Amino acid sequence: MNIWSIILIPLAIVGGLFFFNFLSGQGKGKIVFDLDKRYVNYGEYIQAILQELKKQGKQAFYEGNGRFIIDGAPYTFIEWNVNLGGVPTQRTVLKQNKTS
Repeated sequence: MNIWSIILIPLAIVGGLFFFNFLSGQGKGKIVFDLDKRYVNYGEYIQAILQELKKQGKQAFYEGNGRFIIDGAPYTFIEWNVNLGGVPTQRTVLKQNKTS
């Protein structure tokens, strides 16, 4: 094994972990959670998100078109389907909108 392998392999692993966190919705300004049930009906899914946010102690309102107000800040709803241990999971990502 040469010196480049010793340097590049750990860098590739760390880069892969950061990329996975980006894809799975983790990061600053985001609220991420998985619900117990998979929702096909959009209206039921929105109600389940509002219930989960209330359970977390947040004040949340749905404005329509995937837009929420959570604790006074605007968020946009993104649905991810991720594979966790061979089980497809519906992941809810609420990304805080940047305000200028």
